[in-house]
Amino acid sequence: AAFAKATARKRTRKLPQFVASRRGKRADADARRALVEAREHIAADRYAEALKTVDAVKPTADRITSIRLAGVRGDSLAKLWRHKEAIPVLADAAQRAHDIGWMARHVTLLNLMGRAQRRLFDRNAIDTLTRALKVAESCDDAVRVAETLASLGTVHRAFDDLPKALDFHRRALEAAEATGSLRVVAAVLLEHGLTEADCGNGKRGMELLERAVAIYEKLDNKYGLAGSLVNLANACSEAGDAGRALECRARALRLSEETGDRDGRAAAHMGLGNSYSRLGDRARAMTHYEQARLLFEEVGDRYDMALALLSLGRLEASGGEHASALSHGNEALRIVEGTGARDIEAEALAVL
Repeated sequence: AAFAKATARKRTRKLPQFVASRRGKRADADARRALVEAREHIAADRYAEALKTVDAVKPTADRITSIRLAGVRGDSLAKLWRHKEAIPVLADAAQRAHDIGWMARHVTLLNLMGRAQRRLFDRNAIDTLTRALKVAESCDDAVRVAETLASLGTVHRAFDDLPKALDFHRRALEAAEATGSLRVVAAVLLEHGLTEADCGNGKRGMELLERAVAIYEKLDNKYGLAGSLVNLANACSEAGDAGRALECRARALRLSEETGDRDGRAAAHMGLGNSYSRLGDRARAMTHYEQARLLFEEVGDRYDMALALLSLGRLEASGGEHASALSHGNEALRIVEGTGARDIEAEALAVL
């Protein structure tokens, strides 16, 4: 009897620990399932759904999963043009990754944070990405070195520092080629080509972008191929080759429709609107801009939605439809209010 009582007391003492342990394991498993679901939403351009999934997760003791969830949350916020909210989330996740020695994830999160800062025209983006580059170099992580150099080039291009942008992109391409990864090389070529074109090296820019197209064709990567065709079309348009630009954008649209890539479809429609606008086909241009606007609204991309509205407004203003132009200009201003998108605000005011 004494033995039975003592055993019962031990079991009673252990029960709360056992229950807590079971609950903790269940919370960890739920968090991992939510992470998989959120990533599937992001792959399908459903950023609002990804954010909702992550926000519904209960705290987990699994630090790796917790950091990954924070990264998904920050990335989703940025894609929804909520960069002011995304930056502290990504900064916290990057610090937690650093604290446990997960340096690869630390660099990736700093890259996401730097891009979010760039979208707000925050020059701290340069410091953030410079930190990421130092860590990647110290870890001999060649892929992330190449990716971070490319990000630094894109940030300097956004701030109109084209000589530095070109230097970073040339270094990024050299680093990417040293990795032997065609995927990394193609991603760097997309940005490097645009920078060369912006620097007045149109021919060189088109060569780089054509090389990216060829790599994505070789890899049978329709997502990357569509994006590279959009960039190539932009370079062709700047070089005055309107026919080839139209051809590239039409092909990009077909590829995006095949893959179900709403972001890609929206970008292709936007480009086709630009092509038809330059060719003087106002009706087709308006149709494509409206399609782009609807798709950008679906994926929650407020910045590009505002750009589509302004493109509609400019065409309407040129055609004497001033009431519609005013409506679209005001709507664009309302959409980007508080986002820090000063370039959109300036364009909207010009349309108004």
